[in-house]
Amino acid sequence: MGAQISKAAILVLVAAALIWIGIAFAGFALLTALTPALGLAGAAAIVAALLLLGPLGALAALLIRRPPRPAEGGNHEVLLTLLSAFARNKPLVAIASAGLLGIVELLLRRRKRDE
Repeated sequence: MGAQISKAAILVLVAAALIWIGIAFAGFALLTALTPALGLAGAAAIVAALLLLGPLGALAALLIRRPPRPAEGGNHEVLLTLLSAFARNKPLVAIASAGLLGIVELLLRRRKRDE
C-alpha cells in the first residue's frame, strides 16, 4: 500500500515537473521569437504577461462559472438500472458493478449531504 502511494506521489511530481518544463520552453521560444522585433526587455514583458494571463483567465472563468444545477428526478436510477441489467448474466461484471454501484451511491449521498 505504501509503495503504491509512493509511486503515485512520484508520478504526480514527475507530471508537474514536465508541465513546468514545457511552460518554460514555451516561454523561451516566445522570448526568442519576439526578441528581434521588440528587444529583450519588451519581449520578456510580453511573454511574462502572456504566461500570467492564461492561468489568471482560467481562474477567473472557474470563479465566475455558476455551479451546475442538480438534476430533477432520478437520473442516477437509470444508470443503476442499466448497470444491474448488464451485470445480470455475467458474474465478474456483477462483482465489478456491485463495487461501482456502491461508489456511485456513496458519492450521491455525499453530494446530497453537502447541499
